[in-house]
Amino acid sequence: MLISALFWSGAEATIVGLVEAGAVEGYASQDIMDGLTRVLKCPMFGLTDEEVEDARSYYITTLLMVMPEVRVDIVEEDTEDNRVLECALEARADFIVTGDKHLIKIREYKDVRIVRASEFLEAFRSKPAS
Repeated sequence: MLISALFWSGAEATIVGLVEAGAVEGYASQDIMDGLTRVLKCPMFGLTDEEVEDARSYYITTLLMVMPEVRVDIVEEDTEDNRVLECALEARADFIVTGDKHLIKIREYKDVRIVRASEFLEAFRSKPAS
């Protein structure tokens, strides 16, 4: 989701805008930031080291950083996806917003709903105002 929000103006970018505006909270962990950095350094994105660091810094300042204390081993197909679950559990998040097929397949884990960006926006927009 974080990568999509950087490169495309779709539902993911809208959600990051909601985080910036304080309308919703977004969370990350050091493991997630390390994974983001690794992916952004892939040649297909064509980013310089400075651009990668700018993106990382942007998310570190935009998202609330957590330090998961509990490790999980739920996603066997891609064990790095477990870091996302750990982050959500530590943050006591209601949602994980992702396009990752392994996480989407789970749909819910320990009261955390796992949804695509468009599903999250639909839920957010239909939520009664407080």
